[in-house]
Amino acid sequence: MRGITILVMIFVNELSGIRNIPQWAKHMPADADAMTFVDVVFPAFLFIVGMSIPFAIKNRMGKGDSMGKILLHIGFRTLGLLVLGLFMVNAESDFNAEATGMRRVYWSLSFYACVILVWNVYKFKYAWILRILGALGLAVLAYIYRGGEDAHGMQIHWWGILGLIGWAYLVTCLVYIATNGNKIGIASALVLSLLFFIFGGKWGGWMSDQSGHAVHSGIALCGLLLSQFYFDGKTKQPYVWVALFTAALLVAAWVLRPYYTISKIWATPAGPSTALPAAASCSPPYTGSPM
Repeated sequence: MRGITILVMIFVNELSGIRNIPQWAKHMPADADAMTFVDVVFPAFLFIVGMSIPFAIKNRMGKGDSMGKILLHIGFRTLGLLVLGLFMVNAESDFNAEATGMRRVYWSLSFYACVILVWNVYKFKYAWILRILGALGLAVLAYIYRGGEDAHGMQIHWWGILGLIGWAYLVTCLVYIATNGNKIGIASALVLSLLFFIFGGKWGGWMSDQSGHAVHSGIALCGLLLSQFYFDGKTKQPYVWVALFTAALLVAAWVLRPYYTISKIWATPAGPSTALPAAASCSPPYTGSPM
């Protein structure tokens, strides 16, 4: 499934920017009540993230890692995704090459090199030196960055695709650890993420700003729950439970559809809502990769 998703991602990226191609080969507009197969790529990645978490954590526990070490790894991995997303968004949005003193392509290549230095998996003793060099490089690149006509510094316009995956990854990992993989606990977290979107948008403020993250986490939690049905070793007749789970999601979509349109761009649960435009602040239309 991951291979197919990456193949589709590369294919639709190549189509990005080409004119006069059919609508089904590109993103649907944000306010359209529809999705194409292009819009499914990002949700599919979130789903796969959730599916993989039990295997990754059990693998680390099998190697003797303590829970503290596992949590440290989760935090470090989340930080890497957030940093990548933040730098990518600032490189793509309003980069001011003259004020920065460096062309966009060189600034971008430099931050990718620094990210590799920090988050690469090393097998030798003094790897911390390379990590420090990479972190210093990222700090320098962030310091010299200038964007827009006013030559402002780096800003959180939004977290980027990788940053959004990072937040969903963090939430799903913590839910799995907190519930010890209990399916009722995971399902409860999934329901809470949906309720957070619905009521957070109505309450406005910080709650509304984070409502899109709740939907992203909900998709990853669906993948996590599916893995548990099949592979936790405790579920009898997993196909029956998966069929019931699928039916429950279809019913939820049918109930929510009159109130929330189907939109990948606005991250709606049925599918954002024309009634809740504030949700756009956490996941605005992405003008780079159509992932």
